Amino acid sequence: MSKANQEAQNHSSISNTSIERGNYNERIGRDSIDVNEGGIYINVERDNHPSLESNSSENIPSNLTRTGSANFVGREEQLVKVYELLKHNETVSISSIAGMGGIGKTELALQYAKNYRQHYPGGICWFSVRGESLVTQIIEFARSCLNIFPPDELQSDQAKLNYCWRQWRKETSLIILDDVPDYDQFYREQIAPYLPPVTSNIRVLMTSRELSGSNILSIDLDVLTEDKALKLLRKLTSVQRINAELELAKNLCKWLGYFTSRFRISWTLH
Repeated sequence: MSKANQEAQNHSSISNTSIERGNYNERIGRDSIDVNEGGIYINVERDNHPSLESNSSENIPSNLTRTGSANFVGREEQLVKVYELLKHNETVSISSIAGMGGIGKTELALQYAKNYRQHYPGGICWFSVRGESLVTQIIEFARSCLNIFPPDELQSDQAKLNYCWRQWRKETSLIILDDVPDYDQFYREQIAPYLPPVTSNIRVLMTSRELSGSNILSIDLDVLTEDKALKLLRKLTSVQRINAELELAKNLCKWLGYFTSRFRISWTLH
């Protein structure tokens, strides 16, 4: 395609817009755009974010198998807030306003674990709390990542867990509990009894659709703002194109509810 044709295409009107549930991914030159779970993630060759992991973090014990996107746009303020809260508190929750799913709670936790991992040299543990025993997951992490092996004479899981906490690395660690169903009965019975001692250097970050209440500090996520939704459209098309049809773009964002995580946007250009 010639440069002239490309410019003409960039300035053409938006038409035949189709929206369907799913995620969005597109390659633009050297960069790529990935839209999922309420955020905009742009993979670029360079990044000057001061908190990104360095080579010194390569040997940190971790069971993370999901890395999230290489770069993160739309929730930078929340990343910093998570870090500031966990510096001074043992437990923090990432929750969604009005109980909405897919708004970006898990992705924010992933991005935090990746970008701030150098602050947790004692280890980073990712546990799903739905359908799996939290005690079993913690003990398995201690064995496989920290070389902590509870003695055979310890019969109960609680005794093995207590042994693991006593032997845990002294450096600051991060435990992420993903998708907590509620902070009432489930939290009291399935999570609270197995959390590390308050006096330890272990921080706990949880994600949940439910608000955490008054006992746990929470970062409450909402849908994207209009400015961030427009930023997404500019990345998907072009700055010139969206600026030329700004009101149409704003109406489209409003129609989507500024909630882009469950949609794939396909543009037919002419």
